[in-house]
Amino acid sequence: MANMKNPVKAIHAFCVDCMGGHESYIKTCTTETCPLHPFRMGKNPYRTPVTRQYTPEQIEELRQRMKYCHEVQRQKKLKENQYE
Repeated sequence: MANMKNPVKAIHAFCVDCMGGHESYIKTCTTETCPLHPFRMGKNPYRTPVTRQYTPEQIEELRQRMKYCHEVQRQKKLKENQYE
């Protein structure tokens, strides 16, 4: 637990420990006075998903970036296969 970088995952691990090591019991936890209760499932309930609207120019730029990334990955695989 000391090496965890995500605090919400660390809270989840704490809750597993609190429930005697039984991860399945976390869903049924009734200790709502615990300040960690909303985070017990390993997710932040207060985090809202980000929805973003892209302009056609941004979409085209993203397509070009993805195309470039795929090409770079393909080239790396070709080089790796060459030396095998």
